Amino acid sequence: MTKKKATEESAGRPITKVLVRNLLLDAENPRLASAKGRDKQEDLLKTLWTEMAVDEVALSIAANGFFEEEPLFVIPENPREKDEARRRYLVVEGNRRLAAVMLLCDPVLRKRIVATDLPPLSQDAITKLKRLPVSVYQTREELWQFFGFRHINEPKPRSRGTRLARHGIWQRFTKTTKYRSQRSQTASEIGTRLS
Repeated sequence: MTKKKATEESAGRPITKVLVRNLLLDAENPRLASAKGRDKQEDLLKTLWTEMAVDEVALSIAANGFFEEEPLFVIPENPREKDEARRRYLVVEGNRRLAAVMLLCDPVLRKRIVATDLPPLSQDAITKLKRLPVSVYQTREELWQFFGFRHINEPKPRSRGTRLARHGIWQRFTKTTKYRSQRSQTASEIGTRLS
């Protein structure tokens, strides 16, 4: 992270900038359950590219830049690392945006992923994307309490089928991970109703 004092906050937490090379895609993200070789960043990136419409996000970032007001939500991968230059973070919320930036800034990676239809960026645009805004949580449990819930119960009205499908994702995630969270308690804490 930069040593600059964070001037903005998200959910009461400071937002700071982290080098993209120190940000990792999250293999435990339920959206990436179909990824082959989930222990490899490039396999996760390929899955995001082929299944999660990263091209739409990348085109938006290429045209408009990164939306600074919506940081990535991260947890430390190596929390005991004292050297900030070597500290790495898992992106728990914002994997598609990170994937888009990674592909936009690295033409070699683009070719390996077969994401060759993205527009080239100027060196100035690439420089602006070297550091992304993040909000750091210490544990997945702490972050998931509020932001994991957002994946399932967005404020936009959804069809009954979509709500049931998202509920199924939530149920599978809480049953298959060690990060069990009680939906009703989380819903109550963030002021929403379960559908």
